[in-house]
Amino acid sequence: MTGKATRTAEERFWEKVDKDAGPGECYGWLGAVSPKGYGMFWLDGHLETAHRAAYKMFVGPVADDEVVDHVAARGCTRRDCTNTDHLEPVSNQENLRRGRRPWSDKTHCKFGHPLSGDNIYAQSLEKYGRRQCVTCARKRAREALAKARRRAA
Repeated sequence: MTGKATRTAEERFWEKVDKDAGPGECYGWLGAVSPKGYGMFWLDGHLETAHRAAYKMFVGPVADDEVVDHVAARGCTRRDCTNTDHLEPVSNQENLRRGRRPWSDKTHCKFGHPLSGDNIYAQSLEKYGRRQCVTCARKRAREALAKARRRAA
């Protein structure tokens, strides 16, 4: 046999996990981390977040339209956690609903328009992860149209 022996995905994975964590604690990731703080791992030829890879390898499949949530109610406090007891596949909308977002307590946009009722797009939380002000969006659209018309003239 030539070349170095190949290691399984599980062997490569566990080399990058903090093994000093106690029962029920977050298992920190020691490998590469994304700019947002999520561990990154190559699994089956695809770069995955480490927590998604952990769930796939040790628990079961995750649907393409699901994200793997770090569940705070289960004690998860870290984005780089790979403890499968802390993880749960959910829709992106549910993940956003559960998340801690600095803008979730806002009642008005930065221009003073209310972020409630008919002044927010219903799909904006799921699509963008935040509520979107209808008044400001319409103003941006009008300005973009006017700019395009000036360029065309």
